[in-house]
Amino acid sequence: MDRDLSLWSFNGFERGVRLNASIQGNATSTHRLQYLKTNCAGTFDVLNNSRASARLQIEFPSGEKDELFTPDGAVLEMAGNR
Repeated sequence: MDRDLSLWSFNGFERGVRLNASIQGNATSTHRLQYLKTNCAGTFDVLNNSRASARLQIEFPSGEKDELFTPDGAVLEMAGNR
């Protein structure tokens, strides 16, 4: 897992409401944690960043739009292999 790939984007549409979300982790505040598998058959790495930025954009059927944004303080955590 590459620290430079810590960007997640999601899009959704339901009942006329459109949602766009993106979470971006800053490589300098990302750290790697090692977890024990529940069956104790080894470990796996998890990248964690609790100083990520996040943007959530919501568009309602009326055309009204709302946006939530934090430049620092969102959490991004990734596990597994790419």
